[in-house]
Amino acid sequence: MLSPAVISILSYALWVVLGFASAVMTFSMLTRQISKIDPHDPNAKKAVAPITIGRVARLLVIAVLIYLALKWNFRYAITFVVALTVATWGLAIYYHLRAKKAEAVPSLARTAKEEAEKND
Repeated sequence: MLSPAVISILSYALWVVLGFASAVMTFSMLTRQISKIDPHDPNAKKAVAPITIGRVARLLVIAVLIYLALKWNFRYAITFVVALTVATWGLAIYYHLRAKKAEAVPSLARTAKEEAEKND
């Protein structure tokens, strides 16, 4: 059988994985939902309701996970919240940098096209 120390380490690892998975799930779903919105569509405001409902559902899932972690041991809840927070910050930085890079590429292409037109 497994020793209590190994079980404790595996339990902490479980809550870290659940924290990271919750953050990844939240960001991937939000990214997918927001990318479907066309800002030029007059009905774009109607897309906010499903995004809000999905966000509330994900927050409820996270609340249930925190509750279960607290029932198990408060240290696991702290571990889960720290992992969720670190993963959320990391993903926010990653998506921000990716968006800045995506903005920079079209502007470089536009600049090259303008220079080519000037040379003609």
